[in-house]
Amino acid sequence: MARYTSKNELVALIRQVIPTVVTTGFHLVPISGLSSENWRICTSQGDWLARPQLLAGLQIGTDRQREFVVLRQMAAHGLSPRPLCWQKGWLIIEWLSGHIATQETFIDAVNDGSLAVSLARLHQQPGYGFLLDLKTRFARHWQLMDPGRRSPALLKRHQMFQHRRLPEGGIFAPLHLDIHAGNLLQKQDQWWFIDWEYAADGDIALEVAGLFRANDLNEASQQRFLDAYCHQWPGLWPDVLGHRVYQWLPWVDFMILMWYEVRWQQTHQKSFLQAADAMRLRLGITP
Repeated sequence: MARYTSKNELVALIRQVIPTVVTTGFHLVPISGLSSENWRICTSQGDWLARPQLLAGLQIGTDRQREFVVLRQMAAHGLSPRPLCWQKGWLIIEWLSGHIATQETFIDAVNDGSLAVSLARLHQQPGYGFLLDLKTRFARHWQLMDPGRRSPALLKRHQMFQHRRLPEGGIFAPLHLDIHAGNLLQKQDQWWFIDWEYAADGDIALEVAGLFRANDLNEASQQRFLDAYCHQWPGLWPDVLGHRVYQWLPWVDFMILMWYEVRWQQTHQKSFLQAADAMRLRLGITP
């Protein structure tokens, strides 16, 4: 697969897929994220976002071609930005105007039920056709992490997950898998999800477990979310979903840990190392 890596090459692609900019002009603004470097394409007709497919992204589970398919489906339901194209290693999508959630407004959305309504609406759409395979992802992350950090205790935990059966009896649906304040945008009095690079089909309880853990929600906020979410699903009870969420939490914890380990190996940024060490401590994994 060809991959554009320079600003000049991206400019050539933009002129090809957005021909009006040849006469009206545009400029690029770099946008940094945890997984990759993106570019905001600013034009007089509206803005776009260019997201590259990089090897480092593929290693941690992102796939721009898959993301294009996901966005094309979810944009039709008013849940995501609209994709313009997937070409030559670049995904170009519309830049949504609106307000990115702060940590405070995110917690408000959890507690007032509005996030639960939007997430339930997402989960009630048809599947993408891309199933999340956690064990394969764990195995790949194990191979990609720093060999010097593969301690006996971590190996034991890795092998435990490879042999353990996944939680069963869940409701399978399209998932976002990276829900936090920075990926939630308020527009026209509703919440939209952005950054769909990890999206895949899976158990809704896995998504909720990731939401709870990644955002460190307290028990009261968790219960409010479960109550509001289940109100959108006739026949689904908060205590039943809560039990399934509890079953997924160890898998979510290990997924987060291994993501940090691979990002440390890829970038050598101390923030990833510190986060990985904190997760090891939380999980009782000795050095």
